[in-house]
Amino acid sequence: MHPSIILVIHSSIYPAIILFTHTVHPSFHSIIYFNLFILCRCEVRPGPEFLTRSYTFYPSHLFKALQHYYTDSGCEDPTYSLVVRGKLRLRQASWITRGATETEHHLHKVGIVIHSQGAMHRPAARLPSVCVGLTLGGMVPGHLYELYNTQAGRACLGALGFSMMELGLVRVETQHKPHGGLVQELFFGDVHTDWTKRTYYRPTGYQQPLQNAMVKI
Repeated sequence: MHPSIILVIHSSIYPAIILFTHTVHPSFHSIIYFNLFILCRCEVRPGPEFLTRSYTFYPSHLFKALQHYYTDSGCEDPTYSLVVRGKLRLRQASWITRGATETEHHLHKVGIVIHSQGAMHRPAARLPSVCVGLTLGGMVPGHLYELYNTQAGRACLGALGFSMMELGLVRVETQHKPHGGLVQELFFGDVHTDWTKRTYYRPTGYQQPLQNAMVKI
């Protein structure tokens, strides 16, 4: 029988809060801290898409993900951001991907923020106007517009090629830094190269790892 793990979060508000316990594969046993994980480099996806990502994990299995999209491979010219809220639960060790743990996730809300008038055209070309309830000219940069909630459908998310199926696989590793010290890395599942298939693709590999920005080892 596989050992159980207790995931905890440390912060100034919650010194040590148990997120959840779960029976997992032994290779997952060293994971004890979940808080804020960030992607430390500009990520390139087929399309091409250029983005950075971060994930914050809260008590009661809740999470918040931020995905920032850019026009350039250096991630210097932002176009829009997605704000994703939901719930994530660990399930069991993956039978397909060695060292991975399968999860179950549920989305609660997804919002979009446009960063400039000029940046509206790319996402607007995919989004029907009904998704934000406004015409292109009526969208205000910096304002959060809701694309999805638990009562609404997923048509707006599909139009953007958006999916959080990457959360279906998770793995955390602790790496030794070249000049001493350790860093904790979080791996989520890979995304399909065809964005039209991402909403139902089940990952079998990993994306670039994110680093734990809060825990110093």
